[in-house]
Amino acid sequence: YGLTNNKQCIKCLENCEECSENYTKCESCKTGYGPLLDKNEEETGKCTKCTENCRQCSSNGTICTECETGYYNVEEKGQSICRKCSEKCESCITNSEFCTECPDDFTKCTICKSGYGLIISGEKAGQCGECQANCKSCKHDNSICDENSCKKGYGPILNEKGEYKGQCDKCPIN
Repeated sequence: YGLTNNKQCIKCLENCEECSENYTKCESCKTGYGPLLDKNEEETGKCTKCTENCRQCSSNGTICTECETGYYNVEEKGQSICRKCSEKCESCITNSEFCTECPDDFTKCTICKSGYGLIISGEKAGQCGECQANCKSCKHDNSICDENSCKKGYGPILNEKGEYKGQCDKCPIN
């Protein structure tokens, strides 16, 4: 709420989260809206709708600073817009392929969706690939099953010292 000229409390303008003492001057916009700029690139105190699937934006809604969950930010034709992450992805930042988190350089995935693990080497290194068919999870390396993640009917393969090798094998039928 803000004040009118005669000091009465009144609700802020539409799409405005917080306004100054002057109810017509928005200080922060609601989610999905950003500051409206005038021809001199100065904030007008009003809010405008962000691009589709954008939570927070600037520059008359054309520069998205935070996308909705399940979308990542990409620049196209002078605009910063949100694109949908891969369907194998719980969330992503700049790379739509499989990953839920990426490091600062946005080139490689660091965490994969359940049932997928990082591909460690080769052409697809840094992307996520399906775990082996006989294991439920393989977070750090898609070729190594996580401990205690063998699917039903499979058990861990141990080395001669009794240590888990990261592989699961079919249980013998008795």
